[in-house]
Amino acid sequence: MKNIIVAAAMLFPTLVVAEQPTGVVAPGVELVELYNSGTFTEGVAVASDGRVVFADVRPTFGPGDLLGRTLVYDPDTGATDVFLSPNGQVNGHKFSADGKLLMVSRAGYGTRSLVELDMDTREARLRAARYDGKPFNGLNDLAIALDGTVFVTDPRYLGLEERGQPFYGVYAIDTELNISLVTPDVKKPNGIAISPDGTRLYVAEHYISHDDLLRVPEGGTPEFGPMRVLAYDLDETTVTGASDAIVGYGNEDGPHGMITDRDGNLYVAARAEPGFGIEIYNPEGQLIDRIATPVKPTNVAFGRDDRSNVLYIAAAGALYKIELLTKGWHPQ
Repeated sequence: MKNIIVAAAMLFPTLVVAEQPTGVVAPGVELVELYNSGTFTEGVAVASDGRVVFADVRPTFGPGDLLGRTLVYDPDTGATDVFLSPNGQVNGHKFSADGKLLMVSRAGYGTRSLVELDMDTREARLRAARYDGKPFNGLNDLAIALDGTVFVTDPRYLGLEERGQPFYGVYAIDTELNISLVTPDVKKPNGIAISPDGTRLYVAEHYISHDDLLRVPEGGTPEFGPMRVLAYDLDETTVTGASDAIVGYGNEDGPHGMITDRDGNLYVAARAEPGFGIEIYNPEGQLIDRIATPVKPTNVAFGRDDRSNVLYIAAAGALYKIELLTKGWHPQ
């Protein structure tokens, strides 16, 4: 059975990871480790002041077990500190235009909700927790559109709680907190991203048959696949037409978190073996570069302002960075 939760307590050396130059990754650039004391790092996002927020997802079986937490890395000091513990079993983070930290939580003793948090006061406000009168299955990741609409993915990988929805949906929550179903047709949507012009929605399809990978029945083996990156034409909060599978991984451990840069290139945390790492695709879906990582990655985010060329990568229990020749894009 493939390894789903990976403990990363060992130190990894600095790696030279650039392949052929394409205008994205410079020759000889180094991947730098920033932190390596987590259990399963996820949901990396960068605040307007440059601080890097990420989740430390920890498997929780019951009383006595540790709960998930949100960590903050300060690029000015190099320090990583605990920001929230517990954090409601958060799996994904993004920052809104007004600087609020948006968090989506999974099942497995989590809130299964979209919450916004004031970084200064730490006051939290619920944005969404139910669709059609029933709870979400277990939210995984999110992306923010130009108008502030938040797109969320709702698979289920962990947790004993009863699923609230009969499908694994992608939803849109607008600024008035109205919830609409974008598509019910993805088999376990994971990462999600939007093109800078707002006309394309990317969804990572990462199907694993069991809804609780920490409690697979004895002798049972999860079924893997399909594992794909799907692209949709987007008209505000509505997808138009069928999805286009621009990347496929067969039944191998597939795509997780994704982000776009200012040129519309898509950065995919790809976990298939061999050759896992960050795969970079142009808007036409062509692979233009790749960043190798020492362990399987889960999520990516660009820095801001004078660090907007820095890509932060969450992988296993660690956080990395790499400087690129392009710059990231944020919807605010």
